[in-house]
Amino acid sequence: MGLLALYCSRLEEDCHVSEAVSTLADLLRDNLRNNKLKQFLLPPLGEFLYMISSEEEKRGSPEGLWFVPAAAYTGLMRSLREGDDAVVHHMAAKAVENVSSTVSGLSRHLATTEMGSALWYLFSHSTAEAVRVTAISSLSRLTRLDPAVFLSVIDTCGPAAVLEGIGGAGSRVQQHLLTAVASALLASHIHKHRITQSRDLVLKVLRCLESPSAMTRAKALLVLLLLTQDNTHMLLYCCQHRLVMYLERDLRKATPVRDNPSQSGYLCQCLDLLLLHLSQTAPVIMEDVLSALRDVIGRKHPSAAQSKQLKQTLPTLSVVLELLSSQVFRARIVTQEFLVQIGLLLNYIISVESNETNLSSGVGVAICEELIRTSLSIVEVLSQHHTLVTQYHCAVVDAVLPPLTTLAFSRNVEWSVFVLKVLSELSLVMLVQRDDENADENEDKVEEKRDRRDTEGGAAERSGDGRSCSQVLSVFTKSLLSRFEVLLCAAEPIPLFALKLLVSMTEHSTQICRLIKQGRILSVVLQLIMANSVTSGTVQSAVVLLCNLSGDTVKSHQQQHQQELVEVLVSTLSEAAQVYLDGEKHAGRKISLVVLQALLELLHNVLKQTSGVVRTALQSQRLSCSAAETEAAEKLLVANRPLSQLSTHLIHMLSTENQEVWEESIQCLSLLVQLYGGEGQDCLSPSCLQSFSHLLRAHVNSENPRVQRTALRIIKRLIQTTDQSGWLECPEGTGLTSVLQDIAESNRCPADVATRAAEILQELSGS
Repeated sequence: MGLLALYCSRLEEDCHVSEAVSTLADLLRDNLRNNKLKQFLLPPLGEFLYMISSEEEKRGSPEGLWFVPAAAYTGLMRSLREGDDAVVHHMAAKAVENVSSTVSGLSRHLATTEMGSALWYLFSHSTAEAVRVTAISSLSRLTRLDPAVFLSVIDTCGPAAVLEGIGGAGSRVQQHLLTAVASALLASHIHKHRITQSRDLVLKVLRCLESPSAMTRAKALLVLLLLTQDNTHMLLYCCQHRLVMYLERDLRKATPVRDNPSQSGYLCQCLDLLLLHLSQTAPVIMEDVLSALRDVIGRKHPSAAQSKQLKQTLPTLSVVLELLSSQVFRARIVTQEFLVQIGLLLNYIISVESNETNLSSGVGVAICEELIRTSLSIVEVLSQHHTLVTQYHCAVVDAVLPPLTTLAFSRNVEWSVFVLKVLSELSLVMLVQRDDENADENEDKVEEKRDRRDTEGGAAERSGDGRSCSQVLSVFTKSLLSRFEVLLCAAEPIPLFALKLLVSMTEHSTQICRLIKQGRILSVVLQLIMANSVTSGTVQSAVVLLCNLSGDTVKSHQQQHQQELVEVLVSTLSEAAQVYLDGEKHAGRKISLVVLQALLELLHNVLKQTSGVVRTALQSQRLSCSAAETEAAEKLLVANRPLSQLSTHLIHMLSTENQEVWEESIQCLSLLVQLYGGEGQDCLSPSCLQSFSHLLRAHVNSENPRVQRTALRIIKRLIQTTDQSGWLECPEGTGLTSVLQDIAESNRCPADVATRAAEILQELSGS
């Protein structure tokens, strides 16, 4: 009979199938204690019930076409509850599972709280995994028909029982249990609130996201979607327990799987639903936070109701930070309106930080500090993603940049440093964009001539870009540079990060460089270098800044700044060279290679510009031009004369193994001896002669004779301007003479190199 029902494809309405069901139900009732007979009766009864239910569903007849006696339902119920035969339990649960998979009058008769309790008892007490899976599957399907079935289970057993079921089960059990929970949450807001109060239950659902089953993870995502709707505190809890990380992982893996593409597609749909919800939640949270702050701005003592609202709302701002920190949500959340909200939030932070609004009295110091830290972290995330800053350039300039420049002068060291870091990132992006626009200006003009209509549109667009760029410079000039000395003179580590900000601002903006050199900032920077150790980060940033400013140092600096710059160069480079050369002896005072290279670059720029001024003056003198240029060149030579004290240090660095160091050193030394010779310095001491010998010997077989030419030119100039009487009296001098003889007699060296070496030897012998 069971096989006939299983393979029946169509059931006529006049078929007497009810009699067969009644007979099986009566036999089951009369033999409830006979497990063997029940194992033969339950399968055909279940098949007949499923056949009737399927036919009713196909024909759309919810009231039922065939009579099913109550004894059939009672028999199934008692078979689930009574006895200890796992086979009987499994068969009864399977019959309920099959019938409940349809939507018909018969399946609704099974969807009762008593049936739900029986299935839950079987699930929670059975030791056979197959019985447990079938029981929870049946309960899940009945809950889909009537959520009250599972709600009664929650009321009776409590969320703790559901928690235990989710946590200690396999993936199939988790899938059915999560489906039942989701159906119950959709039906009852009261139970949703009750479940969300159990953080352990939510944590167990989050742990389901670690399941290898894509179906389990998808259903867990749906449950989390229901739990976090209209509950930002639960969303905050989920974010704190790696919800965003799970979403990112599943998005990377959510590609159709060859073996089971339907599961992957279902997972993608669930991911899209949750992503959409979270993306829409971030602006709502921002608006709630702004609304709560707007009510208390300017107040010294918020009311009790306002304090309660703030305590509930402000912590949820961390959700926005979590979402923005993920590449999945960042582009979905950041819009022009969102950046305007960020600007308003920063303005409120200014009011709180300046004590204009006494927020800590209402919510406590911890929540107040966390609000400021989270707000600044949100801006930091935005600043680190240059594409977004460029895309919404105008909104950032108008809404975000002005309050940030104000917060840079915060009395709190932590906030000030934080803001300076953010401004360093933002200024680099904005000023680079401005330079790119200026570089393309000529090309744009050519395109304008081709099409007059495009000319008008392009001109309007460039006009907007120009206004935006001028606003950036205006904000930096009025809000930052006008009182930047305060930051440079503040407590550590503010000066360090203030210098890093200046480095970013001067990296690509000549106007910023000009403004810095015209004000008092440069003088304070030079004082900072003199007041700190050459191995400190402050000196490193300050030297890099001076390199950025050295593009037109000689022409634009005032005489006082020029004198200070020379003093700083002599003192700092002397100390840096000594520390670098004695690095092995002073392990605790190793200098950063960046500092040394920056100092050498700065010295090279100053000497190169000085050489250019002197060369121009000499040409003017030959042409009998005005004597003003000659006088200016003489003053510049006198002002930079202390730089000649660095000759010895530069010669010693010629023997270092670092190519970048000795290459920059020899270029600086070449310019120095051209301008000042070897005056006032013992440039031909034994240690210096040894460095020259090492350099020439290392490049005697070099394919590029440029180093040899430069070194020989330097040696010849030093011989002409320095007393070399002790040259031949020391072993180092004898060694250098031997190297020069080898070069002069070598067939491998170029003719001009050999000739110059011979000239040096001739001058030595003549002296």
